Amino acid sequence: MKKDKNSHWTFIQLMALLVLFVATGCNSDDPSEPIILTINPSDIIASNPDWRVDAFNNDGQDNTANFNNYSFEIFSNGDFLINLNGINDSFGGWSISSDARVLSISISNPKPATSGIIGDWNVTAKGAGTLTLEAADGSNTSFRLSK
Repeated sequence: MKKDKNSHWTFIQLMALLVLFVATGCNSDDPSEPIILTINPSDIIASNPDWRVDAFNNDGQDNTANFNNYSFEIFSNGDFLINLNGINDSFGGWSISSDARVLSISISNPKPATSGIIGDWNVTAKGAGTLTLEAADGSNTSFRLSK
């Protein structure tokens, strides 16, 4: 059986295009796509349950000042207290999705300042005493909790 030289070249070109397509379609270095980390209760619960919002951005606007004087006491049972100037202001709950990729926050009696953290959040960075969260719904909202 004689091979057609042109069909061999076409096959190589098609394979090269396929490799190029797959390589560019799977680019994980895309800065517009945040890397979503897994989260577990030990990332949230520690010997000191007190957290503060030290950065809050909504659609490019810095709204961190809304959280001045607020602290959050986060407990292992899925509850948390919101304190304003050291006095209990409201309370809520938190949970982690079954795939450990989404942190859900609810507040039973939200105030205007704290209502912005209600919802589902992806963890995009975590470190010793910090968690950076981005809205799971794709809106341009993010905040950072720190101890």
